[in-house]
Amino acid sequence: MESVICCKAIEQGVVPPTINLTTPDPELGLDYVPHTARRQELTVVMSNSFAFGGQNGVSIFMKPAAGL
Repeated sequence: MESVICCKAIEQGVVPPTINLTTPDPELGLDYVPHTARRQELTVVMSNSFAFGGQNGVSIFMKPAAGL
């Protein structure tokens, strides 16, 4: 499901909101998207998946270059 959301985000140019974000830490300087989605041109999206026992998976999705 997360892979589909990543691909749709690239296709539609929308960054989904960060869920459950109530008090961001201003010292971190991260680009949070609290509560509502934001329109933005996306060319690369990364999805992290973590499981028990140190199982990790990462998928990278990239917008195809023009003319391909």
